[in-house]
Amino acid sequence: MDHQRNHRQFQSAIVSSPSHSAAFSNDGNLPRSQIPSVSGWTLGPGPIKPPVLILPDSSTESASKPSPRRPRSSILIPPEPERKTTKSKVTWTMLSILAVLGVIVGVTWMNTKAVADVMLFQVNQSHATQYVNGSGIVFPCQRFDLSYPATEQVLEVLVKAGDLVMPNQALIRLSHHGLLVSPIHGTVTAVNTNPGELFAANALLLTIMDETSAIVHAKLPLATFGRVTTGLKAEVTASQWPGQTFQGTISTVIPQADAQTDTFEVWVQIDSQKEELLPGMKVSVRIPVAQSDTHFSLGGEA
Repeated sequence: MDHQRNHRQFQSAIVSSPSHSAAFSNDGNLPRSQIPSVSGWTLGPGPIKPPVLILPDSSTESASKPSPRRPRSSILIPPEPERKTTKSKVTWTMLSILAVLGVIVGVTWMNTKAVADVMLFQVNQSHATQYVNGSGIVFPCQRFDLSYPATEQVLEVLVKAGDLVMPNQALIRLSHHGLLVSPIHGTVTAVNTNPGELFAANALLLTIMDETSAIVHAKLPLATFGRVTTGLKAEVTASQWPGQTFQGTISTVIPQADAQTDTFEVWVQIDSQKEELLPGMKVSVRIPVAQSDTHFSLGGEA
């Protein structure tokens, strides 16, 4: 009740005060205006609420105004792509992994096929051979030089050069010591005495050679000394027999070097040569020897 009474007194005081209106109207420096009246206000039981000033909405004002025209540009800005969903991302990731795995499998298969097409051949030492070449002179397999250790006179010569003799066959008759016989089977190649001749001790009287087999004394390069051994096969050729090859076997290796020719000597025995290689003939020798190391060769499909 007291609060309403105070409001009424305040209203009557403002309305009935003519001095305030005169003060505003008589002042020449201020614009003429009237004091707003509060007679229309509804007085309630509560405190006096000041009037609410409603300002225009900025969004409404901006909507009413026309938007300024943007300058045209020659550069087109593409719209932003839509964000992929989680499902599309997972699908794309799986496809990428499968593509990478496919490339790896393909490359591995191609490499495996390329390796499979290449074959490695090992050439054993027994198959890889080279030849050692040399030259030599033919000697008889057996040779017998007949002599006597004392001075004696020849009474009779029972054979001549070129005769084929057998073991224990008489060759020369001496005046005091009887007969001299042959110890081997062979051919008389030389007779150096005559009947009635007196010879000195150990003089050479007669020579017999077994020409059914021959021995070639061959000279080989000194650099091949350690690679040529007894038992190796050898091929012998002679210019007197073109196109014909005689097979032989190394029977002896002479461990001595010739300083003038840088060679060493081997003996090649030739059996069953049918007296075609005569003693003193010059021949060529070729000996196949094994390689000192093992070689490998590659081969594959074209």
